Amino acid sequence: MEITIDFDSTIVRSEVTTPNMYDNIDLVLPKIENQIRKGRNRIRGKLNTALEFNGDTIYEQNKEQEEAIQGKIARIKKFELSVLSAEDATLQMELLGHSFFIFLNGETGKVAVVYKRDNGGYGLLEPEY
Repeated sequence: MEITIDFDSTIVRSEVTTPNMYDNIDLVLPKIENQIRKGRNRIRGKLNTALEFNGDTIYEQNKEQEEAIQGKIARIKKFELSVLSAEDATLQMELLGHSFFIFLNGETGKVAVVYKRDNGGYGLLEPEY
């Protein structure tokens, strides 16, 4: 079971796998609640505002495309680019528990990537095009 929630440019995601659907629900909900609570406290501390729900964002995987290129690419995900600062993108990456995050840099207007470095810091990739 995978749950993805979009909160006004903040994405919360959790994934669990058990044979029983009800066990999945029991395991995934506390994870989502903790991520929301943690993210809300971080953002409140930073911006002193609460998160507001911003409707549904579509996160889908195209099964036909995946089967057609099986062996080359294991999974295809489509997502909306959020307009963020590099600092906000780093926070978003941490909330998701990912090692990188792709976003539209609000300062430059270009696509950028923040990532975790091996030394514990963060890096920013800004392609030139």
